[in-house]
Amino acid sequence: MARKPIEYIIKELYGRTYDLIIHNTKSRAILDGIGSYIPYVYNPLQEGSGETHSAEYCYSVWLKHLTLAMDSGMKHYPESVVELGPGASIGTGLAAVIAGASHYQALDVLDYTKKELNLKIFDGLLELFEKRQSIPELIEFPGHILTGDYLDRILDAARINEIRDSLIEEDEKFFSYSLLGEDANIIPANSIDFVFSHAVMEHVGDIGLFYSKMSKWLKSGGITSHQIDFECHNLAEKWNGHWTYSSVVWKLIQGRRKDVLNRHTHSDHVKSMQSANFAVVNEIKFEGEAGIQREELALRFKRMSDEDLRTKGSIILARKS
Repeated sequence: MARKPIEYIIKELYGRTYDLIIHNTKSRAILDGIGSYIPYVYNPLQEGSGETHSAEYCYSVWLKHLTLAMDSGMKHYPESVVELGPGASIGTGLAAVIAGASHYQALDVLDYTKKELNLKIFDGLLELFEKRQSIPELIEFPGHILTGDYLDRILDAARINEIRDSLIEEDEKFFSYSLLGEDANIIPANSIDFVFSHAVMEHVGDIGLFYSKMSKWLKSGGITSHQIDFECHNLAEKWNGHWTYSSVVWKLIQGRRKDVLNRHTHSDHVKSMQSANFAVVNEIKFEGEAGIQREELALRFKRMSDEDLRTKGSIILARKS
């Protein structure tokens, strides 16, 4: 049976009142949360797709995290890489391996990926690396890290063919994909060089638990890098309006969806990292405009700093102590 969108069901039930409800952002967010409990309306596989269907996007994301990590003290190209929440493809992991990693481990709540898309992205990534391509407004190719001699060696045809064959066969020689919660010890302690995520940690329920896991996985001196989006994701009229909602309203908005925001601030993430035996080595903050006023904050967020209230996104890099 085909799934009907929640707005279609509401329109059938309430007729003209539908327009008043559905065009109010808060009401729409609550209805979507309630709809997650209705059979044939909620489909968890529709969540988490992100933008990783594009080779250019995956290429730029990987090079951004790599460049920031190297500039923040990572001493060599990472051999072992873990990514949280890759989304529709493992494209960022493909970029990591093409450019020199020995193994990439993806972790997500569900497997959203398709082999055909991964192969298409692999071929697109290979072309970008061969051209040493910069992506306008996204990334300048880091020639000081991926030098000509290094790339000539790492893009050797025999190595690339071996990687592509492994991707086709899904033999996990270069790539592994695991579902979070399947096995608490899926990644051995002190075995990983680099852990990263991109627009994921704002969706994780217990950030302290996950930063502790990352600290356990990383080798001593290993680096973790996270780009985090603190905007409302269209759940409020203003970009930071989700911080005005009471806990009761927020529970209605969440419903049983796995990907709704955790509403943590930049400072919350920094403190959780520090509590997990990380030393923060770089912070890049992005400031939002035309947001809510302090007096509009829900009780839970009244003590939020002015800087956190203005921070719509950030990149945080930390080293395992």
